[in-house]
Order: sequence, then structure tokens, then C-alpha cells
Amino acid sequence: MHPEPRHVRPAGDAEPGTGGGGRARRHGALATDSRLGLLATLRAAGRPLDARELAETTGFAVSTVRFHLDVLVGAGLVSARPEPRSAPGRPRVTYSPVAAGTTATDPAGDEGGAGYEHEQLLFVLAENLADTPAERARIARQAGQAWASRQVEKPPSAPAEGPDAGPGSGPAEQARTVDQTTAVDQAAAVFAELGFDPEVEPADAPGAPGTPGVGRRMLLHSCPFRAVAAVHPDVICSVHAGLLSGLLERLGSPLVPRVVPFVEPDLCIAHLDAPPSAGPAFDSPGADGSIPSGLLPSSIPDLSTPSGSVAGGTGSGGRLVLSIESAAVVRATAPVVAAHSVEITSAFYPRLFTAHPELLRLFNQGNQANGDQRRALAASVVAYATQLIDPQAPSFQPVLERIAHKHASLGVLPEQYTIVGRNLLAAVGDVLGDAVTPEIAAAWDEVYWLFACQLIAEEARIYQRAGVDPRHIWRPWEVIRRTEETPDVISLLLLPADGQPAPPWQAGQYVSVAVDLPDGKRQPRQYTISTAPGRAGMRLTVRRVRGADGNPDGAVSSFIHDSVDVGTVLDVSQPFGDVVLDDSFDPLLLVSAGIGITPMVAMLDHVTRTRPDRRVVVAHADRSALSHPVRDEVRMLGRQLRGFEELTWYEQHDGAPEPGVEAGLIDADKLPVPDGVRAYLCGPLPFMRDVRASLLRRGVPAENIRYEVFGPDLWAGQL
Repeated sequence: MHPEPRHVRPAGDAEPGTGGGGRARRHGALATDSRLGLLATLRAAGRPLDARELAETTGFAVSTVRFHLDVLVGAGLVSARPEPRSAPGRPRVTYSPVAAGTTATDPAGDEGGAGYEHEQLLFVLAENLADTPAERARIARQAGQAWASRQVEKPPSAPAEGPDAGPGSGPAEQARTVDQTTAVDQAAAVFAELGFDPEVEPADAPGAPGTPGVGRRMLLHSCPFRAVAAVHPDVICSVHAGLLSGLLERLGSPLVPRVVPFVEPDLCIAHLDAPPSAGPAFDSPGADGSIPSGLLPSSIPDLSTPSGSVAGGTGSGGRLVLSIESAAVVRATAPVVAAHSVEITSAFYPRLFTAHPELLRLFNQGNQANGDQRRALAASVVAYATQLIDPQAPSFQPVLERIAHKHASLGVLPEQYTIVGRNLLAAVGDVLGDAVTPEIAAAWDEVYWLFACQLIAEEARIYQRAGVDPRHIWRPWEVIRRTEETPDVISLLLLPADGQPAPPWQAGQYVSVAVDLPDGKRQPRQYTISTAPGRAGMRLTVRRVRGADGNPDGAVSSFIHDSVDVGTVLDVSQPFGDVVLDDSFDPLLLVSAGIGITPMVAMLDHVTRTRPDRRVVVAHADRSALSHPVRDEVRMLGRQLRGFEELTWYEQHDGAPEPGVEAGLIDADKLPVPDGVRAYLCGPLPFMRDVRASLLRRGVPAENIRYEVFGPDLWAGQL
């Protein structure tokens, strides 16, 4: 008889408010007259109020009210209740004061208690367990199997009947098979003790996905490590897969576990498959290192394999590769998918937003209206698939890093990839119809999940380096100065409104700014930080986007120009972005057009403070001198360098001749290219394409040319 599993207290199961953390937060929340006033207003109202009603009553901006309400809710002094959504858009949230003597607790637990400290420790351990996701997953799985040894003892193995008895031929093996139900129930009991709220059902239950063999599956409705697992599924989910595998082995069950995380935001599934009767075992990779595709889930990544790989597996150096079967299918069908890619993504977005209107706030609706977003997604998916099947294709890594940084600035979560994948693959079926056979669907499903899992892993590393919880990316910043740079460009100088220090950033990075528009919709946009790190405050330089060719004016830029002034509190993310200034002494060429000058002036500012001996050329193109932002600042900074040159082109130049200023479009062949030059480009895509082509013709290595794209990257995989 096996011993009963030992009780293990779930991580983060401490009573909310224990210790001094909750009390300190309540005192801190009431330390300002603004929050005292809001709390008094709520108590006097006699009914729940939303942020707009409180803003009208108190005279504060809505964003300022939301900031103070978040503090009061976090301190347990106010409760927040989202109302059922009757239409697409942000749900109405109402707030009520908490009765004296009680506190409203966050379902995630009191951040001042032991649960929060344990969670932070898990984040640190998960990030530093190993250098690659595959290696982290392998180590984590081994740790889970070791954990199983502390829960149950391994039973003695029974001898087979007869010298030639094979697998499944003797009474002992038959007894092990008969006892599968008991083994699964005991494993489920361990997971229940740990707080996973497991539910065991047959794998062939109605509505269950097809699986090899006649096994069972365990539905895990709750995860006590969910916050960390969402960022580091390669570690946390692999620990759980190893734990389940080890439990079943030690309980004498031959079932093979296959853990599928985040099938839904609050559901993971552990498939308990019977061993396949023929062919390679699930734990045995193919000759090329891939996992046989027939043993993989159809639409979600698998983290239970010994290598920690997903879908197709890993090649040399940990690079994700397609399985042999899927590679052949993708190679044959890629031209058809590429030809219909924009049609597919055009069908995808309406399907996605209809099913999940809450995701509208993650997407720039201006880019939806003009079609840039669907074209960029189509280009990215096709380029990613191409580099999986063509060793000579351009590396997709720079594009992947660019996308991951953009996603991090918006707080994209791992479980959202399941939603996107489901709707994207459904759109493929909508467009291509009966041409999509099960084999084709499975192959492109594998492409998507390789892409998604690489993004999830990269975003996890970015979040960890930035010290950001992706579910809480917004921080309040107050506008302390507004400067009119040109008729269509303003600069806003911001300071943190929460009294905490500003985060570090690198020259060239950007932040996301989320605003609540007059129609009630919440929309984010990315804006470059146009000052160097270490300056007092963070400056954002914003161009008003004028509608052209039937497209509407920019909703967020117009709102900022028309409604944001000194004293406004804005929701701002941490700084992100992969195109940052290098720290060398190599000659520097900064080439921009229009508002693309913003990262360049930040880089120039940083060079004047850290490398005043570095040679710098600033080349800028604009409509006219009147529309040229921060021109005087660039010249002032240039005078602080020992080797500085400024070149300018204006499409409309009717003024007096100036040294270094020419009329017309930029002539990239006139740009200086000293030996070892490092070039940074920012502006419209055709502009950057022409400049880059000129630099390449003149011998500048491709790796020395970096470019920043404002908006969807329509260049994906083409460089």
C-alpha cells in the first residue's frame, strides 16, 4: 500500500493582510488629501460610482481618479466591481467604500505577505535557472520528478511471469494497468493538496480532443503559481509536468502525462495517455531531434517533453524547428498561404474582436482602419514560416525581438496566444475552405505555436529584466511641462506621479501611453523617449497624425494635443525597445525623416554626455523648416561634440541658403560613411529602404544598420 501524499501548503496561501504590509498600505493610501476626498465622496454617495462620475464630482481628470482609486483598492479601503459588458469596449467599473473593520482583498493575495515574497523568489529562480528556455524546462522537469519522490514512495517492481515475458504479458504488468484508476486518483489528490483543484475525466469524454491510446485526462482549474507560470511556462509548467510524471511512475502507472498549459486563462489540461503500441515512444525524439507530430496536441504548446521543447522540437543550439512531417507540408503549401495571407489576416481580426472585444484595447485601431496591422501580421507569419523551411532565408530574430518589445509595452500575456491562435487558424479555414486538410491544419498550427512560444519566452525575459508584472504595466506619470515644437508636434515632460524614482532606459527606447478617449474606448500608443537617460524627467515628443487618403486623424495623438496639459496624469508603461544606441566609439550616423528624429535626438543627447569625442553625423529630411522638430536642440547638442556634422533636406525650402541644407528629397549617396560607421534609421519605410540600400552599396555591413519602425513592421523578414 502506498503512503498517503503529504500535505503541502499551496504557495501564497497565507491569510490576506497578515504582517504589517496591509496596515502600512492603508496608512499610505490615506496620506494625501486627494484620496481622502475620493473616499469621503464614495461614502457620501450612498451608491457605487465609476471613475467618470467621481471625476465630475471632484474636478480631477479621469486618469488621475483611476490612479488614486487603484491605490485605495490595493489598500483594501475601496472595492471595485466590473459590470457585465453589454457592448464592445472597456467594461464599466464601479467603486464602493469598504465597511469599517473589513478590507477588500485582491484575489492574488496581499502583496505584503509571504505569498508575494515567495512569488518574487519564484520569478528570480525561474529567470536564472538556465540560459535557454529548453534547458530551463529540462532542469525544471527533473526538479518536478524529484518533488514527486517526496510525495510518495516508489513500489517494488514485480517480476514478469516466465523468462520470455514481454511488456504487458504478465499478471504483474496487468495489475499495474488495472490499477491505473487508483494511481491517477492518488496523483490527483497530491495536486488537490497543492491547490490545483483537479478534475479527472476520461480522455475520450465528449468534447475532449483526440489523444493516442485510451488514457484519461486531468483538468487543472486553479494554479497556485499562475502569475509566475504565465511569464515562465517553460519552468513552472515543466515542474508540474515532471511532478505528475514522477507521481504516476512511482504509483506504478504506465500512463504518459502530457501537460498543456493555458487552454483557457484559468484551465490547464494534463493528458494521461496510454503508451503507444507501436512507433517511437513519446519521450523519444526523432533522429532529427523533433517530437513525432502524431503525439502532439493540435493547437497548443506541449511542455512535458524531456527537452522542454514545444510542437516540432529543437534543433542544434536550441533553435526551434518544425517536425519532418510538418516541414514537408509547409514547404508545399507556403506559396498558397503567402498569396492569401492578407486575406487571411483580414478575416482574422474581425473574428478575434467579435469573440474577444476586450482585446480591442491592445490594438491600434488606426492601423486596423488603414490595413497596416493585417499586412504586417501577414508578412510576419509568412516570413517566420519561410525561415523555418529555408536555411538561406533572412534571420527572423530581429523582427521577433521587435515584436516582443512592442508586446511587452502593452502587457501581452501568454494565455492570449491561445486566443489568437484559435482565431487565426479558424481564419485560415474561412479563406481556404476545403483545401485545408487535417494535415495542412496541423502543420500550420505547428508553425503558429513555434512562433508563439518563441515570443512568449522572449517576452518573459523582457518582463523579468524590466522588473514588470505584465498584468500591471501601467504607472501614473504627471505632465509638468508642455512645449510646442512645431504646429503639429508637442513635447511633454513627465515625472512619476507616485513619488517613486523614474525607471532606467536606454537611448532609443519608447513607452506605451494609454488614454481614455471621449467615446469611452481605451487606446495605447507608443512614443519614443526623446531625452537621454539620466535627465530630470522623461520627455515624449508627439506628432498630431493628420488623416490622409480617406483615413481618419490619429485618435490618440489628437487627444494628447487637444486635451493633455500640465497637471494631467497619464498611464505610461516601462521603457521598452530593441533599437538602442551602442556604447562604442565608432563613428555614428543618425538618419531620420519627420517625427523619426525623436530617437535620434535622444541618442545625440546621450553621446554628448558619455562620448563627446565620438564623431556624429545627423541627417534629417522634412517637409520644411517650419515642420522640423527639435532642430535648435540638435544644433545645441552638436556644438558640445568635437566632431559633428548636420545635413538637412527640405521638400519645400524657399528661405535663404544655409550651409548643410538642401532642397528636395534626401540624397542618401551624399551621406558620409567613415570606416566602422554605425547607422541608425527612423522614418517612413520607403525612406529607410532607400537609405539602407545606399549604405549597403557603399560597403556598410548590414549588421551595422539598425532601423526603428513607428507602427506595424511591414518590412518583416525582408532585410
